[in-house]
This record gives sequence, structure tokens and C-alpha cells, in this order.
Amino acid sequence: MSLIEKIYEAVQRGELLQSCTAEEMKNWFENSGTVKSDGTPYAAASVEAVLSNADISNQPTTNANRKLLKSRVNTAGKKQYWFPSE
Repeated sequence: MSLIEKIYEAVQRGELLQSCTAEEMKNWFENSGTVKSDGTPYAAASVEAVLSNADISNQPTTNANRKLLKSRVNTAGKKQYWFPSE
């Protein structure tokens, strides 16, 4: 399962809020023990990379990743991400 799929499932289970910041996702990774399918930990920059690559607002782009997330800057100046309703 890909990292973005793991994030999506965490949102569906209520482990992450539907609209959360990169910092909140990093905290979830640390606390949940989420690892790659081979059992090794994700690199520290993995959350930032997947958020950037999956952000609908980052188009056009040369990466082939599906754009699944919307984003906005919240009142605290931090970027929030969420999966749009289907």
C-alpha cells in the first residue's frame, strides 16, 4: 500500500482529521508506527514529499503521481491538506 493510501485510510478510520497539516501527519506517523511494506521506516521527508506530489494545486508537473489532495493555508499560516469528496 502506498503512503498516500495509508494516509487516506488513517483519515477514514478517524486517526487523522480530514483537514490536517504536514506537522499533524508527521506526528501521526511517529505515534502510529507506520512503516513501508518491507517493514523499514519512511524517510523523514516522505510526508512532505507525498503531500507535495499528491496536491492538486501543484499542476502542471512532470511527476506521474495522482493528484488526490486539496490544500489551503490556514489562519496560522500552515498549509492544510484534505481528500476532496467524491
